[in-house]
Amino acid sequence: MGLFRMALYDSEFPENGYSLVYYRAGKVVNATALAMLKTDWGIVWQVWPFIELSFLIGMTAGYPLGEVARRKYAIDRASREALLQGEALLDEADRKLLCVENTLREAYAQEAKVKRMQEKLSVEQHEVYAMQMTAQTQMMEVAGLKKGVDYLKNELAKAEAKIQKLKRRGPPKPKPVDFGPRAG
Repeated sequence: MGLFRMALYDSEFPENGYSLVYYRAGKVVNATALAMLKTDWGIVWQVWPFIELSFLIGMTAGYPLGEVARRKYAIDRASREALLQGEALLDEADRKLLCVENTLREAYAQEAKVKRMQEKLSVEQHEVYAMQMTAQTQMMEVAGLKKGVDYLKNELAKAEAKIQKLKRRGPPKPKPVDFGPRAG
């Protein structure tokens, strides 16, 4: 540790005292006389006001500068995080958009399939209706035929009963045939 003060007069090499000499390539380029030179711990008591003043100046200038730097670092970090979050959100939005587009494509395909099935159902409904009408007509014909069959069965039963009755009576007696007057 050391402390020195330059002399006010510009004497390069004083007769008594100290001087700072600047050499370049082994030759003296400049020399300055020193008014005071102190070394060791004794100088601490002499320089502590300067140290305190420097500390205060450093604190008054350093605190705002440190706060500005801290805020700038926080802002930079928050900006990086916001950019990363924004990119992640964009990626997620792109993924969801692709998912929605696929779902829409599937929905359109399902809609087309439903339309085709509805058309097919309509055709088949018309066919079923035609079949129902044909079946209803046929059922009416069958019902009519059934009535006819019932009537014919009834008539057949009557005829059979009459035949049985006639068979029980025996052969019919011949009736005289009236040839009536002959015209001649």
